[in-house]
Amino acid sequence: MGKTSKVAVRPEADAARGRLSGRLVIMNQHEEAAHRAWSAGDLVAAFASFRRGANEGHPGCMLDLGYFFDEGLGTARSKHQAMHWYRRAFTCGVLAAATNVALLFRERGGYRKMYRWLQIGGQRGDGDALVEIARCCLDGLGTARSRTMATSYARKALRTGQITPAGRNEAALLAAGRRA
Repeated sequence: MGKTSKVAVRPEADAARGRLSGRLVIMNQHEEAAHRAWSAGDLVAAFASFRRGANEGHPGCMLDLGYFFDEGLGTARSKHQAMHWYRRAFTCGVLAAATNVALLFRERGGYRKMYRWLQIGGQRGDGDALVEIARCCLDGLGTARSRTMATSYARKALRTGQITPAGRNEAALLAAGRRA
């Protein structure tokens, strides 16, 4: 299975968040400060701002705080804290957070849990989760191996409006019966 990156709302990709969540999102002051610090390379300040915003209940900050814990950016790496913040972001409506939870389970070897979280994201319209499900079907991770199901999920991913350009490219390959 290919290495998929977890989603964070990087400073240069703020506009993508509206597509990922399915609605236009206005950043709060903590999120704006965090993105300025992140762009400037000050990961400690970015982490602190994301943490303040997450503690105030801002879903974008929750997702990014999870990513910072996950990757050890501006703080010590903590997969436990990453999981906590990804799940909170998901409960607040951030679809991409379900895929991040799934990928944490994959890192632990929990393929069935990974597959279940990908299904949750896919059922809610996250095209990148559907691409991951297609890969799972090809590789038999968390589900039975099935090229037919992989193609079906890839085609479904292409029909969603919530998929990254990289996800769309991979889905097109998988839908055509080729691997990325």
